[in-house]
Amino acid sequence: MQVAALPAEPRLIVAVSGGADSSATLLALADRADHNWSVNAVHVDHRIASPATRAGFRAAAEAVASRAGAPFQIVEVDAPASADEQGTSLETAARDARYGSLARAAVELEANAIVTGHTADDQAETVLLHLIRGSGLDGLTAMAPAARLPLPNPPAVALLRPLLDVQRRETRAFCAFHQLDYVDDPANADATHLRNRVRGDVLPGLVAINPKIVEALGRLARDLRVDRDFLEAQTGSALAELAQLQREGGYTFSRSRLGALPAAIQRRVLRDCVQRLDTQPPTHERLEALQRLLLRGGHRVECGAGVVAEARGDELRLWRA
Repeated sequence: MQVAALPAEPRLIVAVSGGADSSATLLALADRADHNWSVNAVHVDHRIASPATRAGFRAAAEAVASRAGAPFQIVEVDAPASADEQGTSLETAARDARYGSLARAAVELEANAIVTGHTADDQAETVLLHLIRGSGLDGLTAMAPAARLPLPNPPAVALLRPLLDVQRRETRAFCAFHQLDYVDDPANADATHLRNRVRGDVLPGLVAINPKIVEALGRLARDLRVDRDFLEAQTGSALAELAQLQREGGYTFSRSRLGALPAAIQRRVLRDCVQRLDTQPPTHERLEALQRLLLRGGHRVECGAGVVAEARGDELRLWRA
């Protein structure tokens, strides 16, 4: 099992659910203890499943941590309550609570990286989910092997996904070889969740057409990530060169100079400005309207959440009203 590059003197927190993927991740890292890294295991209980199921997950996670010789910690979060309070889906609330808990544990334990057990199958499902929902290039890059934590103000802790080239069947084989017990999540059979339908229906159908579809989707995400990173670098340079930050807040551009750039860079510059003012990117429709304003002029465009754009002569101004 190949493990991605780690920070110098890594102090790792491994998120362990009790399933095959995270259990294999923890044991694989523990088997490499001679590489001079420390490993802690953290199990996040989302309070979603039944008490019996949650107890089974806890027991499996604690058992693999004991087998790996890793200090073990359980963190409880109330994902259903968070979903109700925030008006988000249960899946989103659980993900945010999980990463928040792992971040706090990392700060407490002075860790410099959090490791999850996401596999090539998870990556393929994520690409398909974004495609189904109508994502652009950024969404199709899916998960990166190393990234920042997906939190508003993340601590200086890397998020590592070392198994993105390893398939789920391989983690199960790894557990079987090491006689390691794990628990399957019964929630994965719930067809009301889109990811489960992709996992149980869409992806197997694609495998019947192309047995290597998981690898193909993973390769697509990697290739697009290279393109995305290039565009992001060009966007950063364009912002630094063209954007004038206003004293009262907001940005001003020369329409002729910004409009002379490639369309892909125009859109990213405009999107990033709106996101910096609002924290959320504009919708596809609003971004198209904003680009038309840049190129053709007009009056105002409401970009969402109080962000406004206005064209006057050669000047394009964006601000939070």
